[in-house]
Amino acid sequence: MFGAGGRAIVDPMSETLIDIVKVPDHPALSRWRAVAPHGSVVGVAGLRPAVVAGGDLLLLAAPAVKPGSAELSLSVAPGWRRRGIGSRLLATVREGAAGPCLVADVTDGSPGEAFCLRHGFRRIRSWRRELLGLGDVHGVWLREP
Repeated sequence: MFGAGGRAIVDPMSETLIDIVKVPDHPALSRWRAVAPHGSVVGVAGLRPAVVAGGDLLLLAAPAVKPGSAELSLSVAPGWRRRGIGSRLLATVREGAAGPCLVADVTDGSPGEAFCLRHGFRRIRSWRRELLGLGDVHGVWLREP
C-alpha cells in the first residue's frame, strides 16, 4: 500500500519479518533478541531474578515485589520503535517468566515508562538517584582507600 508521495505505508504493529530468538545463557538468566531480516539485532529482552537490595527493605518499601519475581530489561533500537517489536519481546518474556510478577526499573517520563504503563505495569515506588561526576570529587578523596 502506498500513501502520499509514493511512500510505503507500514502497519506499525505488524513487524512480522523480525524473528524473536532465545539466546542460550546462564541457567538463572533468560535473554531474547529481535533480529531483522538482514541479521542485525534491533531489540533485546532479558529476565533475571529480582534482587532484593538491603535485605527486606525493598520488600517493605514495595510489597508488590514478591520473592521469586523476575526483573525485566527490554530495549528496542530507536529507529525500530513503535513497530510492535517491544510488544512481541514482552509477550515472549511473559511466556518464559515463571515467577509471580515482572519488575522493571524505568526513568520517569521515558519511552520505557510509557511502554510499561501501556502494557499493564504499575508504579510501585519512586526513588531519586544522583550522579557525582569525578570532576566534582576532591583529588585527595580519590587517593584514599
